[in-house]
Amino acid sequence: MNKKSMYKAIVAITVALAFVMPVASFANDEGLTNNFDMRVEVDSVSLCPSFFYDAEDTDITLDTSIFEVLGDRFYGYNAIDPSGALPSGPVYFDPEDPGTITLLQKTTSPDFIAGGTWAVMTWYGCQFNNGWLWTIDKVTGTMTKIGGGGVGLNGLAYDVTTGKMYGASSKDLYAINMSNGEQTLIGPFNGGLIVGIAFDGNGTLYAEDIGADCLYSVNPLTGASTLIGSFGGEINLNYAQDMAYDIENDILYFSAFENTYGGQLYTCNVTTGELTLVGDFQGHMDMTGFAIPYIPSQSPEMPERPEGPTEGVTGVEYVFSTSTTDPEGDQVYYMWDWNDSTYSNWSGPFNSGDVVLARHTWMEGGTYDVRVKAKDIYDCESEWSEPKIIHIVGVPVLEIGNITGGLFKVTAEIKNGGGDAIGIDWSITLDGGLILLGKETSGRISNLHGGEEKIIRSSLILGFGNTVITVSVESVESSATKEQDAVVFLFFIKILDA
Repeated sequence: MNKKSMYKAIVAITVALAFVMPVASFANDEGLTNNFDMRVEVDSVSLCPSFFYDAEDTDITLDTSIFEVLGDRFYGYNAIDPSGALPSGPVYFDPEDPGTITLLQKTTSPDFIAGGTWAVMTWYGCQFNNGWLWTIDKVTGTMTKIGGGGVGLNGLAYDVTTGKMYGASSKDLYAINMSNGEQTLIGPFNGGLIVGIAFDGNGTLYAEDIGADCLYSVNPLTGASTLIGSFGGEINLNYAQDMAYDIENDILYFSAFENTYGGQLYTCNVTTGELTLVGDFQGHMDMTGFAIPYIPSQSPEMPERPEGPTEGVTGVEYVFSTSTTDPEGDQVYYMWDWNDSTYSNWSGPFNSGDVVLARHTWMEGGTYDVRVKAKDIYDCESEWSEPKIIHIVGVPVLEIGNITGGLFKVTAEIKNGGGDAIGIDWSITLDGGLILLGKETSGRISNLHGGEEKIIRSSLILGFGNTVITVSVESVESSATKEQDAVVFLFFIKILDA
């Protein structure tokens, strides 16, 4: 063991022994304990072995305006303020100004909260001496002991990718049952003196070793640690330490206690392990329970299967509707897959639960599966909905072919040069001359497939003189009209050349 490691080990043992009696006395002093209250709103991912200190009991006016505010505040636990200005308990500060720290409340736990983590919008903490698990109400600061424990823990971390919580002693990694605080040994770290652990937003676990002043990555399945690199320079970390990951901005922070300069805020390069100083803590505070809250977001529920028509034709716009809800009540956006190699843009935001409409026009016939998905304002996306099937046919192109006469009747060819047509109304009228019978005939063709043609016939015609035959066809999507000169001789209709 080198001199530095031996020195740190001696310091850690001496500090722990020096405070066994004060902690025990504190835990049994009901009058003192009942006078304490604690308010905290944090997401911490680690804590280290530290000494416990309680400043003189003084009257403190709390800043209640911070309740319900996450913003850019970082949170921590004042293990000791060398200046004596603040008692032990949860604090907050602006990461751009660590030199200004505000106390939320004095602690109520028998021993200090060594590790903490933000999990499912709840702050959890582990007690240093026995690993008890606690929750702390983010609005009132009320501390509720869950229990469990057994081994004293330095750090606590929650993996947002798996929903699992972990704790760290100096040498070992533990799985933590969030409902009862029970600890399950996973395995040892590969040496070092681990005082803090933190997960990033992608499930990578980091650990802080103050024995060798270096950063490790940790396998959460085995506890095995892999060296990343040294903190760099002449940095010499001792006593209470913590680390927390700013998930929203992807930055690892240390609430460090440097042997020469005291409490300081650093950022840590997760590729090299090198620390960069942000600034000194007020009074060079020894800060544990370092916490960076974040707002987790669950994806919206899968949208309802779209409502809309089941049949249509090309070139016509159709309307579809859907809705979904977001677990947190966040506003949502929608994207539509029209199954014709086109997608809508994200539309919104809409209130959770509102019915929304979308419109689309298909230009080619076919069968299409219309789907929709949603995302919340934090870009958390749902699954695609179940499909709504719509059959699209091409737009019919109706034409009128030859118009012929003969005995008693006029006939005409009706052609469809486009997509299938349904519900085609037709008429044959004679205008001019003396038409006694058959002046107008009408009918309906139920359907006419693309490329198909049909013959229509007038009713019995009887009359005299020159006349103009007009044939008309019309469907919803197409229409056509054609005129033809003719002469009627009683019951014979002669078509005149143009």
